[in-house]
Amino acid sequence: MSKFYKTFDVLVIPSYEESGPLVGLEAMAAGRLIMSTEVGAMPERLQGTENKFWFAVEDAQDFDRVLKRIVSLSLLEVQKIAQANRERYIAHYTREQIQKKYREAVAHFFQ
Repeated sequence: MSKFYKTFDVLVIPSYEESGPLVGLEAMAAGRLIMSTEVGAMPERLQGTENKFWFAVEDAQDFDRVLKRIVSLSLLEVQKIAQANRERYIAHYTREQIQKKYREAVAHFFQ
């Protein structure tokens, strides 16, 4: 999967509704920028990063505005945002982190 994510610089998530989406986590793990509607868990997942490339559903002008903003970024800015996405994934969304949070939640429930 990581080879696939290395074939592009920006993942676009144009969804109306999603619970995740999982593809967002995969892009974060691969250190990619994400351009998305504010769908599912994406706002929470990207909280605290500079990856604020949100566009409104069914709004081509807003999509164009955000895409132009991304294109105007320097290579250094792209690398910085991409690295922050990867670091956030490692800190919060790896299998180990999810297992730890799950164990803590279950332990709290049974206390």
